[in-house]
Amino acid sequence: MKKTLLISVTLTLSALLLVNANCKKKGPDLSKYDEICATVTKCDQNPQSKMLLMQPEACQKMFAGLDKSPQTAAFTPQVIDCIQKAPCAKLDTMKCFAASAQGIMPMMPAPNK
Repeated sequence: MKKTLLISVTLTLSALLLVNANCKKKGPDLSKYDEICATVTKCDQNPQSKMLLMQPEACQKMFAGLDKSPQTAAFTPQVIDCIQKAPCAKLDTMKCFAASAQGIMPMMPAPNK
């Protein structure tokens, strides 16, 4: 279950990064994510996270995309809190996303069949 959730979160984040990278409209102020993204870029120990978020701008766009979506905006503060509380040598941003997503799963509507 945890592995499936982690894979799902990783794929969702990848999709958000691609969508945000292709947006040509003037977007939100990304500077509000400077501090958290500096921490992620410096400390994250997960190879998948490093691959996805190694550039601060990619990290900023990811957080901006999360804040933009009603389904994910609810857990963005929890992810940021998890990242800030993790020791640098043990930071795994994907685990922070997975833990936060698990917390809101009961609140999410069931998919239409």
